[in-house]
Amino acid sequence: MFYAYRLEGKSAWFDATEKRHAIDALRHVEGVRISFTDGRGNLYSGQIDVVGKDGFCCSGVEHMQTASRPRFHLAMSAVKNHDRIEWMLEKCCEIGLASIVFPVCKRSERSRIQMERLQRIAVSAIKQSGNLWLPDFHGTKSFYECVILGQSIANHTFIAHCMEGDKARAESFESDVFVFIGPEGDFTDEEVQEAKAQGYKPLGLGKSRLRTETAALAACVLFNVR
Repeated sequence: MFYAYRLEGKSAWFDATEKRHAIDALRHVEGVRISFTDGRGNLYSGQIDVVGKDGFCCSGVEHMQTASRPRFHLAMSAVKNHDRIEWMLEKCCEIGLASIVFPVCKRSERSRIQMERLQRIAVSAIKQSGNLWLPDFHGTKSFYECVILGQSIANHTFIAHCMEGDKARAESFESDVFVFIGPEGDFTDEEVQEAKAQGYKPLGLGKSRLRTETAALAACVLFNVR
């Protein structure tokens, strides 16, 4: 499966990365019909029409399938090792991820994210897995901005922290879920109280103390179970 960055009528356009895959690696030529997604839940087929230096286009595009949008939204404080962020994103995209944002918390170790690289990884992940949805990327935001964002896009909001106390368990919902994962040093008590004051429920992810990126993946799996 391929990813089209633009569709217009019965035509679709593909960038240099897709050209290397379809034309250079797989040796597809003009006239060959391929399947591709727009990253918005749609699967199409089209015939390779014009191959250029930096991409190619398809004509005769036909819609084949529409997939349901994922309901899981993630806020994860970025860890120091960018490779771990990439690993987490790849796996969550394979499973089902509606959107992602990187909150800057008081104990966060990183505030700058290589967003373009993460978007490329997301495209690669949905192509490999056959998932037809790319997540929305909200970039980096302050802790409070993320709290407000979660309220605006999801019906159920949770904050996963390591402090003692009663915690909800992941379950299947018919509407959108937003989960807040903190940094390796966990949220501060003030952050947890602020989120709870805004309606967030404390979330438990098992008995083990998980790394930030592992907790994010665990939440993605648990809330995607139907």
